[in-house]
Amino acid sequence: MSPKNLLIFSIIGIILLLAIFLGIVRRSPIRSGEPASETTAASIPYLGPVQVLNGCGIAGAGDRMADFLRARNFDVKNIGNAPESNYPYTLVISRSKNMTIAHQLESALHTGHCVLMRNGEETYVATVIIGPDYEERIQ
Repeated sequence: MSPKNLLIFSIIGIILLLAIFLGIVRRSPIRSGEPASETTAASIPYLGPVQVLNGCGIAGAGDRMADFLRARNFDVKNIGNAPESNYPYTLVISRSKNMTIAHQLESALHTGHCVLMRNGEETYVATVIIGPDYEERIQ
């Protein structure tokens, strides 16, 4: 290999190593003690996927509840119908032992009905079953 080619390959190698190093440094998490950037401070925390099921039989209740929850930064991934349409009140079900998100949903909906009921699926962290009281819950 000629000295000229060796120099060119060396320069390209140094540039690639520098690019990799800078990419790693820019992706590293913020260390404690360093101020957070504006984009980090403004980011919305990931709450986990939520399921909304209509358990009152009122048409459009699921969409209205989903819109209400999404406006409060909940990650509604599924809207459907509950197996029955005779739930007496709006119910929040935690699908995880960590009931933090379920309690946040309970607080946002001002309902005192929150239970832990795992169903073997890991798809959703919580399920909201809409009862006939849903209109007063989303005001």
